[in-house]
Amino acid sequence: MLYSRCVILAAGLALMAAVLHATWNIVVKQTGDRFLALWCQFIFAGSFALLGLVGWTIIDGPPNIAWWWSICSGCGHLPYVLLLARAYDKNDFSL
Repeated sequence: MLYSRCVILAAGLALMAAVLHATWNIVVKQTGDRFLALWCQFIFAGSFALLGLVGWTIIDGPPNIAWWWSICSGCGHLPYVLLLARAYDKNDFSL
């Protein structure tokens, strides 16, 4: 029974990630300033993740390694957002 719940949870999270990814791609493509749209989404998502991490710390407390991975993830996403914004400005990736 636990296995099937884990599979359902994983499938649900994957579908939710796909919907969110498609949604923010549409938003970025429809705005005039794609760079600003990407950064607003990056700041919103980062704030949401930070809120969750702080809440987790208050309630239970993540292991110290969670903070390290969170910082590394944020630093890794900075060049990704910059390059993605530049790519969207150079060309449209629609079919």
